[in-house]
Amino acid sequence: SDVYKRQMLRHHKLQFEGRLHCGADDARNLARVALALLEADEDPLRVNDALAGVDISDRDDEAPS
Repeated sequence: SDVYKRQMLRHHKLQFEGRLHCGADDARNLARVALALLEADEDPLRVNDALAGVDISDRDDEAPS
């Protein structure tokens, strides 16, 4: 919902950019939150229960050529 998106932005000291109810602007704002999480030193991104049963230990981290 818009409330949660605004809370995430505010938590990372970001301002909402764009138009309300615009999917492209929502995606940009959520990408900005993701970048803020990646830049944080709080171990913000990790595998959670949503990926239970998925083996990620054998994944190829190299980009395809």
